[in-house]
Amino acid sequence: MREFMHDWKEILDTNSLNVWKTVCRLVDDHHDAQDCFQDVFKTAFEISCRQNVQNMGGLLQHIAVRKSIDRLRKLSANRQTRSGLEDDFACGRCADPAGDCEKSELAARLTEALASIPPLESEIFCLFHISDVPYSKIAEITGIKKNAVGVYLQRAREKLGRKLKDYAFER
Repeated sequence: MREFMHDWKEILDTNSLNVWKTVCRLVDDHHDAQDCFQDVFKTAFEISCRQNVQNMGGLLQHIAVRKSIDRLRKLSANRQTRSGLEDDFACGRCADPAGDCEKSELAARLTEALASIPPLESEIFCLFHISDVPYSKIAEITGIKKNAVGVYLQRAREKLGRKLKDYAFER
């Protein structure tokens, strides 16, 4: 096995916050987010031992979105999506319980919808709308052309719109 040397302290210092934000935006449960966060850096380390990584930040974002979506798919398949609102009510931290419930329900539906569309489409949607990554960076991270990013993003929006349409009518 070829080893490529990287300064992991610097990589962690530079990228931890962005990876954590990405994972937390996608994974609702704090413990699942921590596990996912660790998996991201473990996977990046394993990849960096096998091949030279030119854009470690891009690789980490790519892995973070993929790992988060994989975790969402597992939760959705097991119907174990948790909101954490019970703890908030018990501790009296909810200023607007009805609003928090509505946001939680929408987040759960979006999570389920993201888990049901093709992985590349959900990854691109999350990178663009959740992590605020521009088209050019998404193209670099995913290995597709910049023009294709827009096509995949539009497909994801259409599919998510159809899946979430019922929620808008229920309100």
